Amino acid sequence: LQYVIVPYGVERIEQEAFSRCTALKAVFLPESLSYIGKEAFDYCNSLKEIELPDSISEIDDSALYDTGITEINLPENLQYLGNNALPKKLNYETENGIQYYGNWAVGCDTDKDTKSLTVREGTVGIASGAFSLSYGGDINIPSTVEYIGNNSFKSAYSNIQNVNVSEDNKYFCSSDGILYSKDMSQLICYPAGKDETSFDIPETVSEISAYAFYENKYLTSVNFPDSVRYIDDYAFSYCKGFTELSLPSGLLEIGKNAFANCSGFESQYKLDIPDSVTKIGENAFASSNMYITRYTENNSNIEMVDDWIVAGDDFFKSHEINFAVRGIADGAYKEKEITDLVLPDEVEYIGESAFQDCRILENINLPQNIVSIDDKAFMGCENVDIISIPDSVSHIGKSAFEYCYETVKTSDGIDYVDSWAVGADKTMKSLSVREGTRGIAESSFYGCTELETVQFPEGLCFINDEAFELCIGIKHTVLPESLLAIDKGAFAYCITLDEITIPENVLYTDFASFFGCEKLNKITFMNPETIMYPSALTIDENAVIYGYRNSFAQKYATLFKREFVALDGNSEEVTGDANGDGNIDIADVVAISAYVANPEKNTLSEQSIINSDVQNVGDGLTANDALAIQQYLANIITSLPV
Repeated sequence: LQYVIVPYGVERIEQEAFSRCTALKAVFLPESLSYIGKEAFDYCNSLKEIELPDSISEIDDSALYDTGITEINLPENLQYLGNNALPKKLNYETENGIQYYGNWAVGCDTDKDTKSLTVREGTVGIASGAFSLSYGGDINIPSTVEYIGNNSFKSAYSNIQNVNVSEDNKYFCSSDGILYSKDMSQLICYPAGKDETSFDIPETVSEISAYAFYENKYLTSVNFPDSVRYIDDYAFSYCKGFTELSLPSGLLEIGKNAFANCSGFESQYKLDIPDSVTKIGENAFASSNMYITRYTENNSNIEMVDDWIVAGDDFFKSHEINFAVRGIADGAYKEKEITDLVLPDEVEYIGESAFQDCRILENINLPQNIVSIDDKAFMGCENVDIISIPDSVSHIGKSAFEYCYETVKTSDGIDYVDSWAVGADKTMKSLSVREGTRGIAESSFYGCTELETVQFPEGLCFINDEAFELCIGIKHTVLPESLLAIDKGAFAYCITLDEITIPENVLYTDFASFFGCEKLNKITFMNPETIMYPSALTIDENAVIYGYRNSFAQKYATLFKREFVALDGNSEEVTGDANGDGNIDIADVVAISAYVANPEKNTLSEQSIINSDVQNVGDGLTANDALAIQQYLANIITSLPV
């Protein structure tokens, strides 16, 4: 393999995709590409040059490290740079102990006498592992930094004491040497060298980032506010001083290895997992003295943390779990040689790779309370035959049943597991989802670039994450009235989709559900209460949003400056209504003033501009129009236009 052309439409090059292709000389990457995975081109020694498109936002660990590349362009959209992600033969620049490539800080020196390292002004990103060789002291971050890797301050010597951020930085802040996002909703780094024995996490924090407290040897306890929802991978790993732990009541997810090797807890320490938790990552509590051993009727031992199975046993091939279990953690039974397993009725969550590659598994029941079956949950279970998916299930993850030859049934180009569609023939131009289907699993139709039409049956309730992402041929489709939820990225990058109606029963449309649908000129929300994820990326910027006055759809359109058309009346009738809500109030004054100050940033629709031109009609919007509406609201004048 000497030459590779990656076709347009490919978004990701996964881990080790071209690793050790030692003869590879040239590779051409498309503008659709956003991610290059770990070691993707590592050990491609004959690869001397590569052009990275500006669409790339992430380059993961060692992606290009051991190649022959001596010069490279950094994409304009780059937001994450992994540890040793760039080629080792690049001409790096070192200034005041910090190594740079372009406007990214990528490494530092190992001088034991260095007490402080200051990232230079103009730097926009700090790569993961950038300060892994720092001996300690303070790290100072300038106002220009926008992106920081998830383990940038994980030092091999565990002596960094403070991370300080310029007060002028718009993206990050620090308090007492602890690094946060600007709004302090995310705790990014509690330096390993801080020597306090306890710490109260601020009530603003909802997420503890990956590696945030990694290897802090001084802390014996951390107090969580109930605001914390996510504890990411390795967040508290190797905090060996911990002797007590109480998790917050609103916690949703615990990442892989989050509390691994916290060996200071007493043997069989009893940790309560809040009922709010829906996911526990692989090895989240490994080597932390928290496992409680429970036994099935045939004496198979199962390792538990509270009411979650974290590690199964395959000494006996068949066993029945006869005690309450709420969830099965990621990877709990991965590659175990079991043939039969009976799960208790209480199980609600089956984690990522929970039963992956259990190749001799033949029989397993899915209890009637299960809510979610995560990515790769049964992947590679070649002999298992799962006949029924309970109606309680609302989410099936990516590749959950891949290579389950006995379970997956194909009909008219679509793969099914009971009442869920889980995959499709990517060459089909037209597909009809069969009657009785309740859900479309994550990524089921992802990248079906030939698909032009798809028909949905009544009774369909769920369209999961990325279900139709990159189905670039779909121009329009009709969603069934029974639909309840549209998950993350469900129709992202359907670049020819021009019109869609969100039925009345839909409860929410999640993040990026219609992002990148650049030709979407009409999206109609039939229910005023349908929630739209509050991000500019949820719906493409070109879309015109149709909905009812004072609905969530209108609030979204106003917040993110999208054109809105009311279904319950013509905004042409409301002179002075700048924001299209059908009313004349101070919000219209604010909208006009913002537009006059910066019309490119604070846009108004054509109709809103017509509505707002109330002083000397025809001369365009000015500050006098805002003043006239203020006078109208104060009853100084009695009618509009003036």
